[in-house]
Amino acid sequence: REVEGDVEGRFRVAGLRPQRPHRLRLRGTEHQDLVLTVAPGAAGEARDLGDLILDLGTALRGRVVDEKGRAIAGARIAAWRGDETRTGPALLRGVMNDVRAARSDDAGRFALKGLGDGRWRLRAEAKGLTPLLHGGVTIEGGRAPQELELVLERGRALVGLVVDTDGNPLAGARVRVAPAWVDPDSADATTIEQNQVLSDADGRFRVEGLATDAVNLQLRRSGFLGEDLIDHALGDDELRITLRRSGLVWGRATSSLDGEPVRVEIERAGMTGRGRRLSLRRDADAARALGRDEADARGLYLIEGLEAARVTLVFRAEGHGALRHDHLAVAPGERLRLDVALVPEARIAGRVLAANGE
Repeated sequence: REVEGDVEGRFRVAGLRPQRPHRLRLRGTEHQDLVLTVAPGAAGEARDLGDLILDLGTALRGRVVDEKGRAIAGARIAAWRGDETRTGPALLRGVMNDVRAARSDDAGRFALKGLGDGRWRLRAEAKGLTPLLHGGVTIEGGRAPQELELVLERGRALVGLVVDTDGNPLAGARVRVAPAWVDPDSADATTIEQNQVLSDADGRFRVEGLATDAVNLQLRRSGFLGEDLIDHALGDDELRITLRRSGLVWGRATSSLDGEPVRVEIERAGMTGRGRRLSLRRDADAARALGRDEADARGLYLIEGLEAARVTLVFRAEGHGALRHDHLAVAPGERLRLDVALVPEARIAGRVLAANGE
């Protein structure tokens, strides 16, 4: 949970489990973090922690430039304590870690504020350039080194073409690229901005700033099966990738009792091959994808990305029992309609009294 203090510095964190230890991290823009372990009181009880004092931190300033000394605006710089190598969201997300982050201005200058004494490692990255991992700086007695200069170099590039099975270019395909030791599906990969691009109107894409000789690729496009390339060696030739059209299942979900539409969640089982994740659209979003009137959208669902294999779908809705459809066969490009009626759950209710009637 994350909250902000008001103008008087007061804060309130609700929804905590009673009498269970919680880790509390307090962070100010220019102050050092204060980390405490606190235990809320009994259920319904509000515990006042009193006044909590934050010490003023140190600012580490610097400038980000390219190989020719030109300023790089909008670069992301992060600092963290110790010798650990960090990537992805651990650098740029959340207050529940010790990472401090900043962006460079138009002159390439940045300031990392609120640092405490100790050794800090740094990482800088910008679109189209190779990320830089700095060996680290030491802050001692509240005094930081003089202004740093972080130099980002232009890395290798990957160029490619995405087509369908007829050789037609596919625009709007999402291409994610990560070093060969990182899963493109992971949070680390997907939060690094320069490693995700879309193919253009001609089906072509270009990913720059790669620092390794081999990468993992993940390609996704609506209406087609996903494609993953593992440990792909970078070269000078254009990479050509063919995506196969997927099947889809659509229909309306209703209650078997009164025929009223219900909003479903759908799970998939028994799936083989590519396209591991279920792409589910519902209601108005499904109606738009099907080209139907949104006034007729209640209860509609649409599942994309199904391969030509038998698949089992499990439909669930609040207050209704699960409905399972086994061994559905969907051919490439097929639009299979499947209307489902879910049975409402039976319920019992009552009142428990003590023997004396209380």
